[in-house]
Amino acid sequence: MSNNVFQSYGDVPTVRLLDAPRFTVINNELRGEGLTGLSLEGCDDARVENNRIVGTSRAVAMGAYGGVFVYTHLPGYLGRGVVVQGNTIMGYAFSIHQDAWRDATSGALVSNNIVATLRARALPGYTGVFTDNFSDAARTVRVDPVLY
Repeated sequence: MSNNVFQSYGDVPTVRLLDAPRFTVINNELRGEGLTGLSLEGCDDARVENNRIVGTSRAVAMGAYGGVFVYTHLPGYLGRGVVVQGNTIMGYAFSIHQDAWRDATSGALVSNNIVATLRARALPGYTGVFTDNFSDAARTVRVDPVLY
């Protein structure tokens, strides 16, 4: 999926992908007021690159999921190997939220994004990597994930 503009209204994700291995989301603009901009549920080896994902103040107030929400879905669809890089994500309670509740060995890579906040469920043995994420385009303020 590339070079599109998506707009959502209400409490739904702007884009929701379910059990879609190796899916790519590249060079899109997502705008929404719900809990989530892009929901990747059980999407092993997905790539999310160079997107602009913007929520509203309503999305921030709603809370927990995020601009990009990477989630373990079912056995066999664990969301392993997801790469989220080069995106600008603002207007959500968590810009990127990885919830690897079923499998800590996700191997997710979250790098080189412009974000306000990052969040990850870091169970024992967690293998996700968050690196070189900043809150400004000048890359002066580094953003590290809140682990829970």
